[in-house]
Amino acid sequence: MCISGIQYQQLDEYIQAGDRRIIDLRTKQAYDRCHIETAENIPFEQLSVYSFQKNEKIIFYCDRGNSSLMACRNFNRQGFDTMTVMGAFASYRGKYLWRRSYS
Repeated sequence: MCISGIQYQQLDEYIQAGDRRIIDLRTKQAYDRCHIETAENIPFEQLSVYSFQKNEKIIFYCDRGNSSLMACRNFNRQGFDTMTVMGAFASYRGKYLWRRSYS
């Protein structure tokens, strides 16, 4: 089994294409502070209670990469088409970064 890793530049291309579900595995608090636009927040600890369609293509990301790698591995074993963002959220420098503004 091979886990596909993508760079943040490729993530921007997938966001523009709109054909992949992007899942942020970080805590709700981390997501609320800053996240990648279009990403859904499903904390890693809660991932098993969500249902996904087998035909969905999924990109996972987390803080450091460990959780997204585990999620990819687990979902690949179940027949899903998954990818992880290499370098995790900390490496993202793309144009779809959303930050809460504090006014």
